[in-house]
Amino acid sequence: MPTRLLATKFYIPQVTPELVSRPRLIERLKTGLLRKLTLISAPAGFGKTTVLSEWIHQSEGAESHVRPPVAWVSLDRGDNDPALFWAYFIAALQTIEENIGDSTLGALQSPQPPLIESVLTTLINEIAVVPDHFTLVLEDYHLIESQAIHDALAFLLDHLPHQMHLVIATRADPPLPLALLRGRGQLTEIRAADLRFTLDETAAFLNEAMELDLSEEDIAALEARTEGWIASLHMAAASMQGRKDISDFIASFRESDRFILDYLTEEVLQRLPPSTQSFLMETAILDRLTGPLCDAVTGGNNGQEMLEQLEIFNLFVIPLDRDQHWYRYHRLFAELLRTQLSRSKPDLLSILHHRASEWFEAEGLTDEAIHHSSAAGDFERTADLIEPVVVAMAAQNRMATLLDWLAKLPDEVVAERPWLCVSGACANLFTGQLNAVEPLLQCAESRLSEGSQEQSVETIADHARIRGYVMTIRAFMAHSQGDIPRTIELSHEALGHLTDGDSVMRSSLALILGLACFAGGEMASASHYLEEAAAISKAAGHIYTALTAISYLGDLQAKQGHLHQAAKIYQQALQLGAAWGNGQPLPAAGRAHVGLGQVLYEWNELDRAALHLDQGIQLGEQAQEWSVALRGYLPMSWVKQSLGEANAAMDTLKRAESISHKAAMATEASQVPSWEVRLSL
Repeated sequence: MPTRLLATKFYIPQVTPELVSRPRLIERLKTGLLRKLTLISAPAGFGKTTVLSEWIHQSEGAESHVRPPVAWVSLDRGDNDPALFWAYFIAALQTIEENIGDSTLGALQSPQPPLIESVLTTLINEIAVVPDHFTLVLEDYHLIESQAIHDALAFLLDHLPHQMHLVIATRADPPLPLALLRGRGQLTEIRAADLRFTLDETAAFLNEAMELDLSEEDIAALEARTEGWIASLHMAAASMQGRKDISDFIASFRESDRFILDYLTEEVLQRLPPSTQSFLMETAILDRLTGPLCDAVTGGNNGQEMLEQLEIFNLFVIPLDRDQHWYRYHRLFAELLRTQLSRSKPDLLSILHHRASEWFEAEGLTDEAIHHSSAAGDFERTADLIEPVVVAMAAQNRMATLLDWLAKLPDEVVAERPWLCVSGACANLFTGQLNAVEPLLQCAESRLSEGSQEQSVETIADHARIRGYVMTIRAFMAHSQGDIPRTIELSHEALGHLTDGDSVMRSSLALILGLACFAGGEMASASHYLEEAAAISKAAGHIYTALTAISYLGDLQAKQGHLHQAAKIYQQALQLGAAWGNGQPLPAAGRAHVGLGQVLYEWNELDRAALHLDQGIQLGEQAQEWSVALRGYLPMSWVKQSLGEANAAMDTLKRAESISHKAAMATEASQVPSWEVRLSL
């Protein structure tokens, strides 16, 4: 199940008819392009999206050269999965520069991805060679709660190439290093106080855009009551259409913003025909709207016509594409509509969500189908939707989404379904929640041993595959604990149950079998399994696994003294990495650079050795693969010594010593003191 990205999330909103031009803010956005980040932070209803839309579209046509190209992503809660977030991020970049980030995306969706800093290093390198400046807008960033995403975005900002400018629109300040950026003069901030309508802007909106013909006194009173809050002004304008008691209406406002919005929403809804009121409330459960979907949810047959009419009457409907097939409600308006629905028709909520889930399932939009099924409280249906896609989700590294889905299900529903138990164990393993792994595996085995067919009809082959996945996960656990015999035993057992189609698990098992045999001195077996891992992962496009396996094949040849064969294999790894990285060095190739550097040192090609060792060290540190970096520093010290640079040689070892405690392999770390002694002698 390939990840299906929604094209509507890349749509830059059009300028609305009731727009009030705001040159003071447009100028700040223009000057902000000279810095790394523009932060637009304000509560709902302050016009963040509108001012961005004006800035973007104002420069089109004859003045398009003034503003660099802009990419846009509208975020939602489902984007808290790092793999999905960066898939949308990269897809947005590709609207500006085709093919940028292809290799990054492949690494992110690998079943065993490298650290995100490693992946983003490749993306940063690709951005650095884009010829023109450009801007990426992340709208509704407040919906992102994943610390992994915040940390990765902070890393990107710290190393952001000068060609790129980032804009974040959010209801609350994100946990990014804003103080640091502010202190360096790399941050432009636009906040609620800046976004509030001035008295002149309020007058222009009410009398020119909304054609209300209010007196100066009424405008001043309304501006004072709303404090320039655009959402409440918009709702007030909608409520005043056709009224004759406008002054009394304005005077009735209270000071509470929430009261104003609740009051105005009721005013707007009560003045609409009952059929329109029902349509608005029933479709407010949807994050995005299209005619057929609205018809499926409401049971009507005029959904598209209703959406077009709502747009004409300025009832807080925002188009999401140029063809006006997809829309969404203004966020704040949608929240208030849902509140009204919960109050007036609470029993209808689950029915509406169920209908939406069925429509999305029929359209092949599994994420949305699961969201609405869960919201309907139909846990069996939710489990039925999740179960067929868990293997594909794991293959794409969408572990965070898997865990989120499973968390919505009662424990007893998960326990009844072995595939859900196995997928939960896998997701917990690769997100570092190791204590949760074994109970889920035991749960899956228990269910299999019962042989029950009550929940889903599973063939003998299905049972075998599930057992294969259980053994694979246990093999990974044993490998991480350094238990070589147990790793080999479990891996062989797992391979006996898996099918040829299980490329992710088979390539991963072959890799850890190769490493286990290598560590145990079984060179022939290690070579066999590493070659198998490389072949399977190359065919499946699993870049990180393939490069790792090939690099270890080079290490294996070097360990046996076959230096020419080792150099040839390292070169193959580097060529493959360059091809996948569009000419940019992939962090996963760091091990191959270090290995080739060691071989060149043995051949006394010191200058070339230094170049490859330095590249390998840099890639290892960028990826935080400290064993690779440490393995590069040690021979680099000998290269420096051989070149007559004794002080540089010792400095290199000092750097190795400073990171030795971070290395996963104790063998490399233990070598540092002895190398220092040898150099001193």
